Amino acid sequence: MSKILVEPSIALGIPLAHRLPIMKRKRKNFDSDGSRAPPEYVIDGDHRRVKPYYFEYSTFAKERWYGRAIQEVFGSEFKDKPGYYYQRAIKHSLITVNEESVDENYVLKPNDVISHLIHRHEPPVTSQDIKIIFENSDIIAVDKPASIPVHPSGRYHHNTLVGILKNEKGLDHVSVINRLDRLTSGIVIMAKNPQYASKLHQMIENGKLQKEYYCKVKGNFPDDIKVCDAPIKTVNYKLSLNIVSEDGKKCLTEFEKIHHDSEYSYLIARPLTGRTHQIRVHLCHLGFPIVNDPLYSSEIFREITENASRSSKITEITQKLEPSEDEYKGIELDETFNCFDCKMPKADPTPENMYLCLHAFSYRGPDFSFTTDLPPWMKL
Repeated sequence: MSKILVEPSIALGIPLAHRLPIMKRKRKNFDSDGSRAPPEYVIDGDHRRVKPYYFEYSTFAKERWYGRAIQEVFGSEFKDKPGYYYQRAIKHSLITVNEESVDENYVLKPNDVISHLIHRHEPPVTSQDIKIIFENSDIIAVDKPASIPVHPSGRYHHNTLVGILKNEKGLDHVSVINRLDRLTSGIVIMAKNPQYASKLHQMIENGKLQKEYYCKVKGNFPDDIKVCDAPIKTVNYKLSLNIVSEDGKKCLTEFEKIHHDSEYSYLIARPLTGRTHQIRVHLCHLGFPIVNDPLYSSEIFREITENASRSSKITEITQKLEPSEDEYKGIELDETFNCFDCKMPKADPTPENMYLCLHAFSYRGPDFSFTTDLPPWMKL
């Protein structure tokens, strides 16, 4: 949901009569001085959970929305939930305009303020501790467990690396230098002040930050493949979906095979550029996808690659990865129990779906060198 509305608002607004039950519950997420109350974390065996809470997003209507019905805008532009959900949210005043209830045919105008009140259910992440590798007044390096996203995105807000470090270790206002995928484990470096953040970003631009990842791939990786320089382009920004394409951006990854057994190869990957999903896309392109990669080893990705030059076909294929309206049908909202996720809780991820066999093992700069322990799947 964090991408739906660009200006998160903590203002309570005017509690309309028919929204009073909702607004009263929402106030529980604020301290008496109006500041946002801290999240409630719960350690439940192998999972770290955040107790559900209310949150309201607000934004001014964008120019491209002018003259369009509010239902059509939400249904076409915000794909994290199906149009069926937004129709019901408008009906029950969870989506309002200028703090007033509207119907689904309301036409948006300049200066309209759109608000969306949601009951947030964040997915669980691993309960493993976040190990601090190094820390001083300028920098902190941690070993991020797999399953924890770095930044708030999608359904994750507090159950993130930044959120956990802020709420449990008192670390606030850090600048993340290298963002790892949610399912990737390993080193994440953060600057504690703008001056050192600028220094680290300059280090990356000048190619002075050296990175090594361990990965486990399907098949016997050839000894003669030492590098992949296939260009990569993004074909779906919402899904962060990337493919090898002639009109993509320049990419370069070095590979070194260190072991092979009957089914898998174990590699060191050294990305010399920093494209999204670079290692995963390059390995898939070479025919040796990372073990348990939920995206780049799938049949859907093969279809996308085969249709790389046909944008309309790619759009059709990627729709298979988006939520289905069927999961919300038959669920009714009401004034006292208004959350779809409350009525139909999502299943916890299985252990094998909480990690990717990709681990950021080593980061080296001119004046530092950080390494982590090997993950269980890499201990040969």
